[in-house]
Amino acid sequence: MRLKKVNEHEVNLIGIKRNLINDEMLFEAQTQFDDLKMNLVKVSKSVIGYAKLKGWEDNELVNLHNEIKSLFK
Repeated sequence: MRLKKVNEHEVNLIGIKRNLINDEMLFEAQTQFDDLKMNLVKVSKSVIGYAKLKGWEDNELVNLHNEIKSLFK
């Protein structure tokens, strides 16, 4: 996945498939940066919750949780 800044508020998401010869673009979508950030936080919280439920908590998940909390200070 690559992000390309369009302007102050919008970014292009570019899905890339890499192989030994070149990069193949699978899709491109334009979105508001704030929407992307909000959805990444939602997904991250979901992953953290599921991992805790399964007992898979480790340092990486603790770091992710702390990063999310720091976004909203």
